[in-house]
Amino acid sequence: MILFGFLWEIKLYPLRDGSLLWLKVLPLIPLLPGLFQGRLRSLQWLTLIIWFFITEAIVRVTSDPAENFIWSFIWLGLGVLTLISAMAAVRRIRLSKLYEQKIV
Repeated sequence: MILFGFLWEIKLYPLRDGSLLWLKVLPLIPLLPGLFQGRLRSLQWLTLIIWFFITEAIVRVTSDPAENFIWSFIWLGLGVLTLISAMAAVRRIRLSKLYEQKIV
């Protein structure tokens, strides 16, 4: 999502020249080390932050011109896919911790 968001706002379909909308992906960057290490807290933060991107994608799918629809739809798909993946990873980590404690 970070790469696509950056490319979208810089090269693929910027809203206007000199737009700083590519900065919207910066909140995702500090989460990367924790996500690669499978830290539960980073995944939980991602599930909270990703809703802003999904909301923005829904607004852009419904309001952007037709030539930008495909990019907006890809952005929405990436957001939903990221959310589902993060939620599944949180569930897997929590269940593994419960099995380690022999609670389940």
